[in-house]
Amino acid sequence: MSNFNTCFTCKICDNFFVDPIILPCGHSVCKSHVEKKEQFICQICSIEHTIFCKSLIPNKFIEEILTTKIYENLSEKKRQKILNSFSLLEKVIHEIENLEKNPDHFVAEFFDGLIKKIDLRREEIIVEIEEHYRSGLTELNDLKNKLNYFQIRKLTKWFTRTELNNFKQNTKTNEELVICCLDSFEKKKEEQSIKIEKLYIDLLSEMKKDCNNYLDLSKTKKLVDSVKTKIQTIKNNMDELSQNIFKILINENIYDATKKKINDDREFINNSIRDFKNTLLSNKGFELESKVFGFPELNDTFSAFLNKNVHNFRFKAEDLKGKQRGTIFISNKSVFKGIPFYVGLKLEKNNYLYACLYCSNEFEFSGIDVNYKISEIVVNYRFQNYGKSFKFVFRHFGSGFKKLKKITENTVELNTNITFNGLINRENLTEGFKKNIFLIDELSKTVTEKLELTRKL
Repeated sequence: MSNFNTCFTCKICDNFFVDPIILPCGHSVCKSHVEKKEQFICQICSIEHTIFCKSLIPNKFIEEILTTKIYENLSEKKRQKILNSFSLLEKVIHEIENLEKNPDHFVAEFFDGLIKKIDLRREEIIVEIEEHYRSGLTELNDLKNKLNYFQIRKLTKWFTRTELNNFKQNTKTNEELVICCLDSFEKKKEEQSIKIEKLYIDLLSEMKKDCNNYLDLSKTKKLVDSVKTKIQTIKNNMDELSQNIFKILINENIYDATKKKINDDREFINNSIRDFKNTLLSNKGFELESKVFGFPELNDTFSAFLNKNVHNFRFKAEDLKGKQRGTIFISNKSVFKGIPFYVGLKLEKNNYLYACLYCSNEFEFSGIDVNYKISEIVVNYRFQNYGKSFKFVFRHFGSGFKKLKKITENTVELNTNITFNGLINRENLTEGFKKNIFLIDELSKTVTEKLELTRKL
């Protein structure tokens, strides 16, 4: 490959020849270096030549060699990368054009997704409340015969101090106090179920009403002219670039510039898609998602467990030694606040283990703001921290793998601690965060496929 590069590389630009021509001295250069000059000094033999553009002789031998299957095979990896970039760009262009043609489809799908989230959250809460109620009954019944001053403190887990004081005024013994708490606990559960059902019906009705309103408004919405003009320019550039694939592949500078241009264009269109979608919702996309995510809004003691912001889950990876570098282990799904989280482990060179927190976020306009810490669970059950904690705003998947430790055992068990900070409006993110989120958007499909593939294996 190095000899091939030397023989077919222009000595002026240090890239593979593009439209090579033969100088009178017999050496070859790219046509672009000499076509606008009257005098030219050969960089190899230092002979000065008078240039007549019409009499420039193309070096067809070099040109044919460079366009043969030999070089096509050598640059196949780069060819696939650039073609994949073209494909991704075409996909988002197709998406934004379809969005403008059928804006009502997005509005209908958006609200359909929100309503499904509400239904799912309602079912989850019913199960959580039932489990919470059974756990409370068990603890309260255990306190019947052994309630003392210190044990009474445990009742604050279920009741406010005001409620407990009222119970004490109406009871004479500790056993009567617990029985009174049990009766009240049953009533709290019934009241809570009724309240959740009412909130559910109200929110569902509100979402359906909003959906109808935005469907009507969507008929009048169009992309702004500046975005349309930019998209047309991008399409024209794509046509031109697709006709010059060979020149792109053989020139590193052109290749890198083309990749950057495609990425920038794709980022522009992705942002335009999101902006237009938000316009279809009168710029209330984040507000609508936050309202659904916050369902149900309950602030009493009985429901305090629903508002917890800290979550822990464990993951054990086995048979680490002997695995190939790049092998990825994925934990089972752990759902927190209706959001699926995963931990990924990856083996790298020198048997170092890297970890990554994945988050499946299906919200269109919201990021998920979390802090997390990954710790190893050692034999004596004390946590051995891997260093600093990490903060990340998730759009779809992944915050990047963080270096953890060198493998010394065949099995490692980890505890992941997640502190949930809330949803964050993507419009309020810094440019750095926006850039990272764009990259995650682009990688989300690949990571999803890897998750599914790993699970099958």
